[in-house]
Amino acid sequence: MKPSVFWKSIAVALISGLAVSVVAQNDKSPPTKRRARQRTPAQERAAERRTQQQRAASKRRAEQRVSKPRPGRRRAANPAAPQGLQRKPRVERPVLTEAELDLTGPRIVFEIVSGEEEWGEIVIALDEVHAPRTVANFLRYVDEGFYNGTVFQRVIRDFIIQGGGYVSATEPKRSGLHSPVRSEARNGLRNLRGTIAMARRRDPQSATSQFFINVVDNPGVDADSPRGDGWGYCVFGKVVEGMSVIDRIQQVETRPGATPGVDMSPSLPIEPPMIQRAYRVIGEPEELPPEAGSPEGIESLELDEDAPDAEEYEDEEMPVDDPEAEGAQDEESGAEPRDPNDPSDTPRRTD
Repeated sequence: MKPSVFWKSIAVALISGLAVSVVAQNDKSPPTKRRARQRTPAQERAAERRTQQQRAASKRRAEQRVSKPRPGRRRAANPAAPQGLQRKPRVERPVLTEAELDLTGPRIVFEIVSGEEEWGEIVIALDEVHAPRTVANFLRYVDEGFYNGTVFQRVIRDFIIQGGGYVSATEPKRSGLHSPVRSEARNGLRNLRGTIAMARRRDPQSATSQFFINVVDNPGVDADSPRGDGWGYCVFGKVVEGMSVIDRIQQVETRPGATPGVDMSPSLPIEPPMIQRAYRVIGEPEELPPEAGSPEGIESLELDEDAPDAEEYEDEEMPVDDPEAEGAQDEESGAEPRDPNDPSDTPRRTD
């Protein structure tokens, strides 16, 4: 065969194969379309019914998924369910009113001076009925002369005046402190104008010698305040004479705290009024009780068995309110040493 004829036959074969391939490709169509074209009208109607049924079933399943609670989520309370399965309502503790404050117990006197000027006396009646441990702790400091020479180191107008722990506006009194007294703040007594309450740190069981006097009604520091920590500050008496002296103290000139970023409110008196002398006028001092935080002291005082968490701190060693000791503990734990003027351990205005 001649070469020219050979190459011509090869070219014809290639062109023929390519043409057949293009025709076959154009003739291909999706199977569904091919089947659709082959369906009769009855088959089309049957296929449409099946599609509608499938859509209805999918919708029902979706509605069931929405109505069923997901695992781990609580269902809403069912009125028809047994009582044992219902969440128990929170029982509110009964709260005493200011009229139920018992003022027949011991009374003490603070002689107040400012510089060389005598400002007068503050007479406070103590409630041994509702706060027996706190009153015993407070009288211990009075009888030992601890409060003599201490000042009101924190004064916030229309809120509180606080004292019982500093010999100047910035120098705490470290000698003579005893173990903290267990909190009786849930005794129901309100922080009303003229009442005296114990100051403390964040730990509700940390009150020692410091106290504050409410110059207005302060429901935000009560034990049942929704804005508080659930403990509040323990009221244990009321000023019965000398509210004019209290109002004069709250008017003294103040400045922000000594430590920037710690207490920037103007609560530090420039010339803090002093308790020159503190003594009893009603209720003779008996033999001094054991320290309030010791096991012997706990046994010697009546415990409120109905008080919640009454045994929580029974065996716990409670810290002494000593800024130096606490600073040492902070260093061991790696935390920042606590500033003695840090107001976080004292009541804050919540309005």
